Amino acid sequence: TDYFEQPLYVGGYALALWLLAVHLKHGFSSAFQSLGLMGPRWRPIAHKLACAYAAVVSLGFLIPPLYIFLKR
Repeated sequence: TDYFEQPLYVGGYALALWLLAVHLKHGFSSAFQSLGLMGPRWRPIAHKLACAYAAVVSLGFLIPPLYIFLKR
């Protein structure tokens, strides 16, 4: 927890999680395309699901370090 009290470490961790979110969004969307579900009807749904999934996972991992950093 000592690392999460340092701003540069928390910033680097947040940057890594942003990159993870981009990767997860791409992977989730690619899974829909691999299954053949990226037609005009499913494309907006797949995009929204991919964004939501990436945000939930990334923000879920970001909450503990931010909490530790902000409570110091």
